[in-house]
Amino acid sequence: MTLLWITLFPLLLTAAWLRYCAIAAGSAEPLPPKSALSQPAPRDAWGSHHHQIGARWLHDIFERSAARFPNLIALSVPESGESLSYAELDARANHFASHLRHHLSGSNEVVAVRLRQDSADIVALHLAILKAGATQVFIDPDSPSHLYQQILADAAPTVLITETQLAAPSDASFGVTGMTIRSLQSLKVADSRAVPSQASSDSQAESASHTSAGQGSASQRIAALFYTSGTTGTPKGVECAHAGYVNLVQSYATYYDFVPGSDASSLTSSLGYDGSISELYSAWVAGCEVVLLTKAALRSGPELLPILRDHSVTALFCPPVLLSTLTANPEVDLPYPICRYIVPAGEAFPASLVEPWSRARRQIVNTYGPTEVSTDTSRQLLRPNEPVTIGSPFPGVSYFILDPATLELLPHGTEGELCIGGCQLAHGYRNRPEATAKQFFTHPQFGRLYRSGDRCHVDPITLRVHFHGRLDAQLKVRGFRVEAQPIESLLQDHFAEFDTAVLDCQNSELIAFIRAPSLWHQTQANANVQLLEQPLLAEAQALVGQKFPPYAVPSRVFLIDQFDLVAASGKIDRRALPKVTALASTPDQRPVLSPQHDDALDESLDIGVLAL
Repeated sequence: MTLLWITLFPLLLTAAWLRYCAIAAGSAEPLPPKSALSQPAPRDAWGSHHHQIGARWLHDIFERSAARFPNLIALSVPESGESLSYAELDARANHFASHLRHHLSGSNEVVAVRLRQDSADIVALHLAILKAGATQVFIDPDSPSHLYQQILADAAPTVLITETQLAAPSDASFGVTGMTIRSLQSLKVADSRAVPSQASSDSQAESASHTSAGQGSASQRIAALFYTSGTTGTPKGVECAHAGYVNLVQSYATYYDFVPGSDASSLTSSLGYDGSISELYSAWVAGCEVVLLTKAALRSGPELLPILRDHSVTALFCPPVLLSTLTANPEVDLPYPICRYIVPAGEAFPASLVEPWSRARRQIVNTYGPTEVSTDTSRQLLRPNEPVTIGSPFPGVSYFILDPATLELLPHGTEGELCIGGCQLAHGYRNRPEATAKQFFTHPQFGRLYRSGDRCHVDPITLRVHFHGRLDAQLKVRGFRVEAQPIESLLQDHFAEFDTAVLDCQNSELIAFIRAPSLWHQTQANANVQLLEQPLLAEAQALVGQKFPPYAVPSRVFLIDQFDLVAASGKIDRRALPKVTALASTPDQRPVLSPQHDDALDESLDIGVLAL
């Protein structure tokens, strides 16, 4: 018997190895018509099965948990001391919805909200708008007036809800005819917390009747308008459907091991940012608590630690810059299982933070997905010393790597443009048919797809997608999309001395490189770059600041002797731009307006106006 085993074991081992090689080789073939990435890769700490939660509309998810767990806490606001159960929050939302219905007559009408995100009322309004069968658009009250004006004019809301002290303008000044302006106080005729449970049930039945009758399918009804890419001058409103978000939430239902009544998720994003959907419903689908963290609380740094501990926040959604200000020792300051899930929002997670937070037994969940495809479409658990990828797509979502020029399918391992299909696709851009047709197209083989503009490739073994940056000159600065060309043109057109201007993002910092021969100091000719001196630096920053949001203002501006060019096209080689980390280490190079943690965090928290 021993001799037989000794003889057979090498043969069995060889056969197993040959089978593995065959599978790996087969994975390197071009994707079939139904992409191998239309389903997740084998389970790696996240569910590969499509868990049906039985919801048709996005708010159904909350209502089902309210019916199952009426007395559990649904929402807390530590700063104001508010804490609402599922039944109480549902009753308040139904109360607001009943008032809103008096102003609504059809489907896909828009209700705009311009309120500070510091009370439970704003979350109740989110639910109320959906219950009333309308489309939500939340506008940050701190957004510049011209962006506020552009969003209102484009969204053309039927109702605008705001506070008296925010000085809501007349509808005529924004070209919005027939818009009703209501204060939040006018909707709070009675305290919804006092509504008895039977009244809540009746109101809930009314809500279900209203949202299901005559409103079209969940794929047709628009749940939310999220405005993106405002740095081009005019923000674009992405019309996101209920069906896409329901599919998104289904992916959360099988991922987080939340226990009703025990776990909690943070709400750090503005409701005007699509990431807020993930933050709210990842908790609500499991009957757990959402802890609303205001901007003031998030800026407090270590003072935020007691809030996270007291509310047993399980999943912390936040910009990575917050973690670096929060604590340098998460093992001590945040005893496990507090914040056992860290979900980076709005920007890439620095490799330097992976090791300390992983050592503290935290799971760092790297998510990927454009607003145009209902927020998140894939995720990967980050581990020390492993390559960072964006994972594999959720069930109901398909990834295709296409040649950007021919739109032909590329083999695994080949870099191309990531195009996304499936049930999470948005309708398109509001009032922008040309932009919609450009980004959302019908592929002859794969159907309707969204062109992400991201350079990616698929690992032929793991089927995980690696992200390599943007195809165009669009930059991402701390989670914000910045179109480089308009800012470059502004600088070149305004300053006669500037021959060429090129923007780059390095270490979450927006840098401008300027070729200006008349300003070049020959005494420093040995250096390829020099810092732009005052007062031109201040003038350049002020100029950009007048036209664009704060995150689009270069924090440092360098003069450059010559740009490297791409041999084939003669265009500037943006990949060959100098690295400012090296420049900052030399004695002659001192940082100008280098961003501090507070400034970076402020901008990360202001994503709500013009989001990813």
